[in-house]
Amino acid sequence: MGQHMGLKGTGRKWWAWLWGAAVVTVSSVSLAAEVDRWPLRSVRVEGSEHYPQEVLLKTTGLQLGSLVGPADFEAAKQRLLSTGVFETVGYRYGPSSSGPGYDVVFEVTEVRPLCEVRVEGLDVEASSLFAWIRTRDPYLGDRVAASQVVLRRYQRLVEEYLASTGHPERVRVEVAADRPGELYVLVMPGSGLPVVGAVDFLGNRAIDTGTLREAITTVAIGQRFTQGRFRDLLEATLRPMYESLGYWRVEFPTIRARPLQADRRAVEVLVEVKEGEVYKLGTIKVEAPSPVAERAMRDVRLEPGAVADIRRVQLLAERVRRRLQAAGYLEAATTIHRSFDDSARTVDLTIRAEVGPLFTFAKLEIVGLDLHGEHAVRRLWALKPGEPFDATYPDYFLKRLQELQLFDNLSQASSEIHLDTERHTVTVTLYFSASPK
Repeated sequence: MGQHMGLKGTGRKWWAWLWGAAVVTVSSVSLAAEVDRWPLRSVRVEGSEHYPQEVLLKTTGLQLGSLVGPADFEAAKQRLLSTGVFETVGYRYGPSSSGPGYDVVFEVTEVRPLCEVRVEGLDVEASSLFAWIRTRDPYLGDRVAASQVVLRRYQRLVEEYLASTGHPERVRVEVAADRPGELYVLVMPGSGLPVVGAVDFLGNRAIDTGTLREAITTVAIGQRFTQGRFRDLLEATLRPMYESLGYWRVEFPTIRARPLQADRRAVEVLVEVKEGEVYKLGTIKVEAPSPVAERAMRDVRLEPGAVADIRRVQLLAERVRRRLQAAGYLEAATTIHRSFDDSARTVDLTIRAEVGPLFTFAKLEIVGLDLHGEHAVRRLWALKPGEPFDATYPDYFLKRLQELQLFDNLSQASSEIHLDTERHTVTVTLYFSASPK
C-alpha cells in the first residue's frame, strides 16, 4: 500500500496533505505511477530491531538518485517480504525537501520470536556453519525467524555447505521444543534423529551404574536424542539423586552418542559423571513473614554441619509455602538460593518467599444437602467472611464431618475453591453425594 500524488504541489504544504491522505491501492493508479517517476532522494526502513539498515536497504534494490515511482516501491516491498523475516511490510512516500524527487519510508514488522539454531546429528562444527551461512544470507545465522520461507532457505544453505566440505547430505530443518514455550530451530539429518536405545556411565562412584541407568532409562529410552534434551533429562533425574547425598557440585561434562549395532536408528549414550565432593550445610535462612519462617523451621529441622540433602531443603521450602497459603497468601511461592564455599565444602541456603496478595473468605456454597443438612453444615463452618482464607480448611472441615458422622448415608464429599483474583476473595463450594439405597 502507498500514499502518493503528482509533483505539481508546493513542497511542505503538499507533504502535509500527503501524510494525512487516505490510503489508496497502488493498482488503482498504476498508469499514473508509471508516468510519475522522479529521482529517489532518501530511503529508510523503520520497525526492524535485529537487521542492520544497510542490509535492509540493499534488499529493497532501490538506488539513491535513480528514477523511481510507485511500481518500484511496490517491488521493493515484495523483496523485503520475500526474505521471510517480516510479518508485514508497508511504505509511505512523498516529495523530498532536499530537491525534486521522492523520500520513501518502509515500515516492517518482524517475525517473532527469533529462535536459536541447534545442529544435531551432523558431522559439522556449528560455529563454522553459522559463519558460512551468514556470508551467504545476512538474515540467517545462529538465530533466525522461524518462518517456513526461512526454514526452507536455511535447509538449502546447510546442504550447500555440507557439499562444499565434501560431505553431501540431505537435511531437515524444523521448529522444535524440549521445554514448553522454548522454541528453537533444529537442523538434523534428512532421515531424522536417532532415539535413545541404551545409556551407560563413566566416572560415577557414589551411585552405582545400575541405579543411575534404571533412573534415566525410565524417562530417556525411546526419546529422540539431542544433546540439549538429554542433558535436561540428566539434570531433572540424576542431579536430585546426587544432591540428596550432598554432591551439590555434580557435573555431566560430556555426553557422547554412538549408533547401536543392533539398531542403527538408535544410539547408546555414554555420560561422563564428575561427582565432586560432599557438601555440608552452612547457614540456613528463611525470608518469609514471621511467624511463618520460625514455624516452618521447627517443622523441618536443618542442622548446620549436616550433609546437605536437597530433599530436606525442598521439604522446608514447601512447608514455608503451605504455611503461607494457610495464612491466606494463596499465590505464595518459594525459591531456593544457594551460595557455595568450595574451600570449606559448605553450602549456605536462603529460602525466599514471594508472598503475593492476601485472600479473604467471601462465602460458602453447599450442593447436595437438604435444608436441614445445609443448616447443620453452616453452623459448624468456622470461617467468617472477611477473614484470611486458610487453604487447608475445606479439606480439614470435610474430614471432621466424616469423623462426626452427621449424615448416615453420605457417600462422599469434596470441595472446590473459586478465586476472585481482582478482589482477592475466595468462594468455597462443598459437594455432598448420598450413598445409593
